[in-house]
Amino acid sequence: MFIKDGKKLKEDFYKNVKKEIYSLRNCYNVKEVQNWIDKDLARRFLVDGCALLQFIVLDVNDEWEKFSDDNDLVSIEKVDFFLLENQLPYQLLEILIDSFAEALSAEITGINPKELIKKSITGFINRSFLSLTAQQPHQIQIDYSQPHPPHEQQQEEEDPLHYLLHLLRRRLMGEKG
Repeated sequence: MFIKDGKKLKEDFYKNVKKEIYSLRNCYNVKEVQNWIDKDLARRFLVDGCALLQFIVLDVNDEWEKFSDDNDLVSIEKVDFFLLENQLPYQLLEILIDSFAEALSAEITGINPKELIKKSITGFINRSFLSLTAQQPHQIQIDYSQPHPPHEQQQEEEDPLHYLLHLLRRRLMGEKG
């Protein structure tokens, strides 16, 4: 789904990430990223960010057969995404979501790709929350036809997300969004 079609699309996504590389670099301890060349770091962000978003979309739509038939591997990956040392800046996810939405805007009518992905992220967080609280995560149904709740958008504006883990923390603490 994410950038699998066409070299130009991959280049556009890469350029969008590279444009924000300074800001993305500042999301990490200087010592952690000081030896990375901008183009290599941008490429790593692009690959890791697209993999994370693809994973989320597959997870919330129960479409793992497209990725893996190994449920243990999928479970390990879910945990891996929330490890502190594996956090990607939420700003990166926003860049990729915007790039994806822009690329699809000419192809799709009636569906907002950005809303679709944001709802998938929210669904993924809610499923992760239910897993952590020993409830049944697969009982969550995501209604893609409804817009993203305004209270979630407002909270993101007032208290911007820094990492996916931040969104899970909000959910665990009982905050909306």
